[in-house]
Amino acid sequence: MPSYASDFTNVGFYFLLNEYDPHDYFSSRLILLPLSWTDLTPDELYPIPTTDDALPSPYDILTVSRAATCAAYVRMVAREGRGSDLRCTLIEDLSKVLISGLFDITYEGDYMELKSDDEPETDVEKLERERAVDEVKLWGWRKDETWIGDALVALVAGKARYDDLPYCGEVGEREGD
Repeated sequence: MPSYASDFTNVGFYFLLNEYDPHDYFSSRLILLPLSWTDLTPDELYPIPTTDDALPSPYDILTVSRAATCAAYVRMVAREGRGSDLRCTLIEDLSKVLISGLFDITYEGDYMELKSDDEPETDVEKLERERAVDEVKLWGWRKDETWIGDALVALVAGKARYDDLPYCGEVGEREGD
């Protein structure tokens, strides 16, 4: 069973939807977490547009933009102590959102060959990274959170590591301020 960041918190409610088996990937659970845990605001939520073939629903299903998702992850990472299981899981999840949303991770063939770290980027890869950086620069940030945008640009540009994200604790200033 995959592990989710919410598994490391004590702020949610868990509901088992069938015969729960932690070793069975298809075992279902519903996890409800307060919006305050993510530090998202209601104005960052918007309804998913319905299509003509969608079943009618009396309720809007809400989602958030990639920018709001990444900002929420950075805020949650910054609240967690370095090396904690929750911080590591949040960083892993943030990297997946950034990589899958901003970079072409498709490949052809039976397996993907990984380049060595010292192999330079191709022109195509450089262009893809530049486009990803440009997209992140277009995202809007809360007035007091431009540092989140700066951190995400540095990550996407390859000029920072995820471990470089600051630790702020529950209350207080960012490191380095």
